[in-house]
Amino acid sequence: MSRSPATGQRRMFAWIAGLPGQLRQSGRLPGLDTVRPPRERPAQVLICGMGGSAMAGSVVADDWPGLAVPVRVWRDAGLPAWAGPSTLVVACSYSGATAETLAALAAARGRGCPVVAVTSGGPLLSAARGEDGGPGFPAVVVPGGQPPRTALGAALGALLHVLARLDLLPDPSLEIAAACDHLEGGGLARDPGGAVLGEPRALALAKSLADRFVVIYTSGREAHGAGRRLLAQLNENAKTAGHVASFPELVHNEIVGWNLPPARRGQFALVALRGADESGADALRVEATLDLLADQFAGVHQVIAHGPSRLARSLGLILFGDLVSAHLAVIGNVDPVPIARIDALKARLRDR
Repeated sequence: MSRSPATGQRRMFAWIAGLPGQLRQSGRLPGLDTVRPPRERPAQVLICGMGGSAMAGSVVADDWPGLAVPVRVWRDAGLPAWAGPSTLVVACSYSGATAETLAALAAARGRGCPVVAVTSGGPLLSAARGEDGGPGFPAVVVPGGQPPRTALGAALGALLHVLARLDLLPDPSLEIAAACDHLEGGGLARDPGGAVLGEPRALALAKSLADRFVVIYTSGREAHGAGRRLLAQLNENAKTAGHVASFPELVHNEIVGWNLPPARRGQFALVALRGADESGADALRVEATLDLLADQFAGVHQVIAHGPSRLARSLGLILFGDLVSAHLAVIGNVDPVPIARIDALKARLRDR
């Protein structure tokens, strides 16, 4: 007998609520004490991962305050041509079995890149321990047993602590504690009028987005990772499609393409995620764009970052979006946990 969708829905809400707790515990993850600065500071950090395992990298890569070197995210097999011994590779795979990440690890070893892993187990952890016959490397072990997308708190905390232990970022412990306090207070974001948004407003937004194709626009570096996260959560939790694009690039191309027939405009909704790091020029650009496009959508909704720090604000946007996706799953009577099509794809690839 198949499980009721309500069971998965309850589990997803519990996992979402657990993000601050994961983040608080991240400074005590096994393996952190094995991470030490290399003899020479790397020129850049390359975070290799796919799907939910790469999401922590998306949050940090957008010009995170205090970083001593650039941090980039690589969502593909192998490594870019420019990556070499001066590139520190962080291999992120929750399962430890992601084919693209293992291929990136093999390339990193072949090119002499220093490596750190963030994983819950699998072949990646075995490789870190040298059990595959290759040179071992530090590995931070996050708790397993749940979907990768629900382990963002642990993965992001692990990544911040890893960067700090590599002397590439100041110790994040106090900022993490303050951000968790903020998130647990329930005031995750705000609207253009200044009203603080929590779970009731996430439910209201989900009702407005139900049965519509969701277009997500992001403005400000605090919001870009949250936009990518929201799209992924809509895909996996609510089993619905969407699209994400970022200011200022989208005003140079995408806004010209919105010419929907009047009969189809009710099928689309626009959600603008806005960071508190917007400049005055950014804000004017966003407001003008939303006004120009308003007649193309059934609704235009704005969610603005709110909180005492970059970490608190970015995670507030992310948690608000997670709640929206979970409420959409309830509205659509779908189980947010299974990812049947991804499982089917992996099975087909294994059979070839």
